[in-house]
Amino acid sequence: MAHRNIEQLLTDPARRRFAESPERCLAALSQEGLELSAVEVGALATTDPDSLRALAERRDRRLRKVDEQ
Repeated sequence: MAHRNIEQLLTDPARRRFAESPERCLAALSQEGLELSAVEVGALATTDPDSLRALAERRDRRLRKVDEQ
């Protein structure tokens, strides 16, 4: 799982979609070019949305600023 793939999942819009439906969010991201194996999708689908929020908040400020633009 590439670092860039996870960065896509940590954006505010993706996290909101993930909180509503992890499976649909991951399928949509896959359609947008996110490359994940079936095992990775299964593992991510069971991730607590609050964990993604916490991870997103701990990213370097410069990376968070890119999401806000």
